[in-house]
Formats: sequence, structure tokens, C-alpha cells
Amino acid sequence: MDEAGKWQRRFERERNARKDAEELLEQKALDLYKANRHLLENLLSLEKRIEERTRELTAAMQAARRADQAKTEFLATISHEIGTPLNGVAGMADLLLGSDLNDEQRSQALAIRRSAKKLEDVVADILEYSRIDGAGLELRQEPFDLPALVEEVAALIQDDVRKKGLALEIELPSALRKTFVGDSRRLRQVLTHLANNAVKFTESGRVRFRVSADTDQRTRSMVQFEVMDTGIGIREENVPGLFEAFSQVDASRSKRYGGAGLGLALSKRIIESMDGKLGVESRFGEGSTFWFAVPLGIEENTAGYWLLVDEDKKVSEPDTGVPLREARQKRLKVLVVDDNLINRQFAMHFLNELGHQSGFAENGAEALEQVVKEPYDLVLMDIQMPVMDGYEATRQIRALGGAAAALPIYAMSADDDFATNQAATEAGMNGFIGKPIERRSLEKILQRL
Repeated sequence: MDEAGKWQRRFERERNARKDAEELLEQKALDLYKANRHLLENLLSLEKRIEERTRELTAAMQAARRADQAKTEFLATISHEIGTPLNGVAGMADLLLGSDLNDEQRSQALAIRRSAKKLEDVVADILEYSRIDGAGLELRQEPFDLPALVEEVAALIQDDVRKKGLALEIELPSALRKTFVGDSRRLRQVLTHLANNAVKFTESGRVRFRVSADTDQRTRSMVQFEVMDTGIGIREENVPGLFEAFSQVDASRSKRYGGAGLGLALSKRIIESMDGKLGVESRFGEGSTFWFAVPLGIEENTAGYWLLVDEDKKVSEPDTGVPLREARQKRLKVLVVDDNLINRQFAMHFLNELGHQSGFAENGAEALEQVVKEPYDLVLMDIQMPVMDGYEATRQIRALGGAAAALPIYAMSADDDFATNQAATEAGMNGFIGKPIERRSLEKILQRL
């Protein structure tokens, strides 16, 4: 009896244990089912949120692109709308300076020209910085003469150096008198800005250019440019903010020396885009040394492959290697195409002074009609015009065939960037002349005809 009861109790315990296990398993299965359902719901919710967020980000990215495009178009329009009257002011001031003026009138005309130039520089820096900030920077790779580039920049500051009674020195080893390959226009832009700053902030002493490079390399070299001055210098705590956009070392400097605070920031972006570095060493009250180092290609045999760029950056065209001839005595017939009356008058004035005949058109469509009607030796073509722009007008002139296909056409624009030059070349233009047009620049074009 006791044995049977023992087995009975054991059986009951096992049955209860199994029942508990089954209930636990059933509960766990139910919990797992609920967890899976919850996980699936969360997964679906997450996928929905990801899709919604992706749509939001895509819309935001598209809006940013549209805004950037609108900004680019706005800046292009502003560049034209501001640049056109500025060119007129600067151009007419130049005409006045070339006329018979008394001392007071000449002083006033010079003040107008200097003020216009300062405004041109500020507008150019703002537009350039905005363009790089939005679309990046396209660099040219072209052979250039390094010593000539440095000497050109030195020539640009020569008058200001002389007025202040400063010494101007250039240290450039003879080993660097070779052909380098890179974006000479951008290098000139940065070097000119550093040179202008050196003169601006130096009241006595000297401004010195020094160029050095690793000349052992055959095809590529790291070239370092230094601009040293004995000016007011920079406090150590102000150095970190020097290369930030729209920054000024201090308010008193801004009031005394002017400037938008963009030049160094722009220079830094240009040099970094070339895989280079830009920096400064300075002692307050003793002077500063601004330097930048960039890798440049070296080309030993470049005869016949020069891209000639005028020292004032106003004329560029492929050079055949033939030296400049004296201006021909032949009277040339030149068509000036520009929707701005002042710009037309300015160009035509120089042409008439040089003894050439000139006609005009106010847009590309009129230019096309003029070329069809009568022969011209040269067309100076503005780019942005109503009815038909300069690019389209050039393409249609080239499509006429015959003499029109070989007619020299030069783009006129204040915007001498890579995209403008490339678009002009693709449209069939022969070269570029900057606005406001300078007599010397125009003469160089005429001498090649």
C-alpha cells in the first residue's frame, strides 16, 4: 500500500511538472509570437520612417540644389548688372585721364578711377568666393613662365611702392627659369592679393618676393612663394581668424585700410584646391611673411604650346610663337557688339584713336545681320546680351561658312574665369579681352590681325 501510494505521488508530481512545463512553453510561445509581431510592427514602422525621411532628405537636397542654382544665376546677373556700370565709370575715367586736363581735374578723375577699381575688386572677390563656395573651383593646366609671372605682379604694385617710398625686392633663383605647368591665372591672383596687402600695411621699409622650389625633380616640383614686408604685423591671437571669410584683424584696421575681409579666405581656398598650403609668420610691429606652396608640373619642351596671358590679365589667346608685329598701317574694320552704350562708345573711341573703322550692334542677332551684310576684320563680342547672347551669335556666324568661319571673334567680359573661357572657346571664339577694355590690350589683338 505504501509502495502504491509512493508511485501515485510521484506520478502526480511529474504530471503537474509536465503541465507546468507545457503552460510555460505555451506562455513562452505566446510571448515569442507577440515579440515577433511587435518586431514586425516596429520594422514596418521603421521602414516607413526611413522612406519618409529619405523623401524629406531628397526634397531638401533638391531644394538646396535649386537654391544653389538660383544663387549662381543671381550672382551671374548681379555680376553683369553691377559690372556693366562699373566698367562704364572706370572706362570713362580712363578716357578723361587720357585727355587734356588741368591738375585739379586730373586729380578728380584719378579719384574716380581709384574708387571704381576698389569697388571692382570688392565685387570680384565676393562673386568669386560665392562661385567657389557653390560650384567649386575648376583649374587650368597650362605652361607658363614663372619669373615673368612674379615680375608681372611686382609691376602691378610698383606705383604704390614708389608712392610710399618702399623698396621692392625679388629673390628668384636662376634654376627656376624654366617652364612650369599649372593654373598661372590663379597663382597670379593669390600672389597679387598678398602683394597688395603687403604694400597696404607697410608704411616704411620694403616688400620682398621670394620664390624657391625643389629643383631636383624632373616632372613635378613643390614651389613656394613668399611675400615679406616690414609693415605693422599681426598679433599672435589674431592669426587663427585671418583666413576666415569676411573677417578683419580688428575694427580699427578695417576702418583705416578698408577691404571686405575676403581676399585671404579666397586665396586659401584657391591654394588648397591646388593641393597646396597657405600660411603666415608675423611679429606685431615688425612685419609679416605670407607664404604658399603648391605642386607644379615641369615641362622642358613647350615651344609652340604657350597660352599667352597678358600681364594685366586682359587678353588671352593661343600663341603660335610668332613675335608680335608692329601694328599694321592697314585700316581695319571692327564690329563692337555690346548692349551697353557706354561700353560700345569706350571700345569705339579706342579703335578710332588707333585709326580703325568701327561699327556696332546691340545684341547677337544684330551682329549676325551685320556680318552677313558687310565684311569685318574683327568682332568684339559681349557675352551676356538680350535677344541673342554672344555664344549663340558666334556659333551662328561660324555656321555661315566662308570668310565668316575664319572671322576673328573675341569675347568681351569682366568675368575671366575658366568656365567663361571654356564656353567662349567651345562657341568658336578666338580669344578673350577683359572689360573695361584697355587700349594696350586692344592693341595686342589688333597687332595679330
